[in-house]
Amino acid sequence: MVKIQNIVYFNLVKILYYLNNIKLFLIKNHYVLEENKLIDYILNLRKNKLKQFKNKFKNKSILFHLPLVDNGAYKYIVENMCESLKYTGINVLIFDSINNIKLDINKKNIVLLINTSEHINKIQFMELYGLKDFFDIHLIGILNKMYYNNKLSFSNFDIIKYFDICLNFGYGLNKQFNNISNLLNYPFVGNPITFYPKYKFKLFDYLHVGTNNFYKSKNIFNFLKRFIFNKNYGLIDGVDFKYFAKNSYNPKYLANLYSKTKIVLNIHVDIQKHICDEWNERDIVPYFCGSFVLNDYTKLFDVKNLYTSTNIINTKTYFEKYNYFLKNTSERQVISKQIISKLYKDKTYFDLIKKIIKILFI
Repeated sequence: MVKIQNIVYFNLVKILYYLNNIKLFLIKNHYVLEENKLIDYILNLRKNKLKQFKNKFKNKSILFHLPLVDNGAYKYIVENMCESLKYTGINVLIFDSINNIKLDINKKNIVLLINTSEHINKIQFMELYGLKDFFDIHLIGILNKMYYNNKLSFSNFDIIKYFDICLNFGYGLNKQFNNISNLLNYPFVGNPITFYPKYKFKLFDYLHVGTNNFYKSKNIFNFLKRFIFNKNYGLIDGVDFKYFAKNSYNPKYLANLYSKTKIVLNIHVDIQKHICDEWNERDIVPYFCGSFVLNDYTKLFDVKNLYTSTNIINTKTYFEKYNYFLKNTSERQVISKQIISKLYKDKTYFDLIKKIIKILFI
């Protein structure tokens, strides 16, 4: 019965997607353009950050184990990381298999790995680890997770202790990480090379980007139906919202959408709030593009002191908050300016790379 219900909601969300597209066509002449007054401020922050890190770590080398990652979030974390490494002047050598990694006996070998059972064979990994006796090797793992029967499961959790650094991009509040001594938490991170304001005016009132799957469909349907049947000019996108969504998580594609959007809708469904303590890149990356994120996850952002109470749902409903901020452009942009200032201070991939270099090359 639960499975049938999941299938029903999964397809209902797809119907909402197409209804929203029909609405966009019908009201296309009634949208209201909004000037992005933060564009010059953000572009100046970006200019200074790019200038600071251009070829900053030249002559350092990283061996990048880049498996075929299907999960959109991890695929583009790797892509953003690789792009940022190269910008700083680091020589990035990409290998699709641990067995193909060629070590240089005369250099410090930094190997970046995706820590999932699909991509790391434990026997192969231990063979690589054993070469520490002969080579100057430093292993960096990107922590991953998967869902199984509505529970959070970590693959290859037992090999985490062998990494010199274990990067955690999204699960820092989970109690399972308390005993990991080599953990480097960096949940809020953006790539200013790709994510920056591209347009002077904003077109869409709202944007929702996410993944429609059986765990989330019911939550997503109940959330989005309020936005479909109103007169606002908004966009819905994501994996399995439509039948072809190859670009839905592509950084350049998302950067364009964020730059055109007044308010990015970001919800965390029950499995994320109560099981994972999970955040995602949409919590902060839209700010790099001059947009505003309306978030519902009070527990997380109160702890991290990144968001203010005004743009987190408290006494009002999410939809009431959305309508309030859509009408109050100035207040929305003041909050966005405060947050992007914090993000550019030390929450870019460049700053993460700087921390890694400091640890490994000190």
